[in-house]
Amino acid sequence: MASAGKTLQFTKGSKKTGNRGNIKKMTLTAMLAAIAVILMYMEIPVPFMPGFIKLDISDLPALFGSFIYGPLCGVFICLIHLQLIRCLSVRFQILY
Repeated sequence: MASAGKTLQFTKGSKKTGNRGNIKKMTLTAMLAAIAVILMYMEIPVPFMPGFIKLDISDLPALFGSFIYGPLCGVFICLIHLQLIRCLSVRFQILY
């Protein structure tokens, strides 16, 4: 009964803090991939260039993820981004 009011505290050696770091890394990877999909639909024209040349900034979240958590995280962001684009494009082709 004495420990009922206490909160759980994890020490640095416990396995629970490692799981929390993995969950944080996984959610940041998913959020950056979703941001990359949203940025894909934004087209920015490049000044002093022909009209068909557009700037694609959808790879920036993968670059940020690579700097934060390493290159493997950047690869996962690109893979998730490409799979989401593929799923969305197939779905829109079926609707039309």
